[in-house]
Parts: sequence; structure tokens; C-alpha cells
Amino acid sequence: MRYVTSVERMAQQKERELGIERETSFVLRLLESRLGSVDETLVERVRRLPIDRVEDLGVSLLNFESEADLVRWLDDAER
Repeated sequence: MRYVTSVERMAQQKERELGIERETSFVLRLLESRLGSVDETLVERVRRLPIDRVEDLGVSLLNFESEADLVRWLDDAER
């Protein structure tokens, strides 16, 4: 088994964080494309979601017709 240095661990963690940020940004762009401008408080709620919920949102948003759909989805996700 290969020894992983603390520097390598930090680099791996940084890569994971960047991947999560990219995926979240992509879902936010999809939301804006689908719904138009999204309220900043809702954007912050999306940014606080764990990555698996962001992925779920990416699929669910295909059925959204209004910002109210996003609010309902977030309310359910945060329970």
C-alpha cells in the first residue's frame, strides 16, 4: 500500500471541494436557465446542500415550472 503524504491528502481534499463547487455551480446555472433569475437566499440554500442532494436537485429541476417548485423541494430536502 502506498503512503499518502499530508500534502497529497490536502491536494485530494482541495480537488474534492473544487468538484463539489463546480457541480453546485452547474446546477445553479441549470436552475437559472429553467426559472430565470433565482433569489439569492435560495442560491445560498442550494450552496449549503450536501453534494448528494445537489445531484438530486439537478434531476428534479427538470420538472420545475416556477421558483415555488424550488422552494418546496428545498423545504423537503432540509427536513
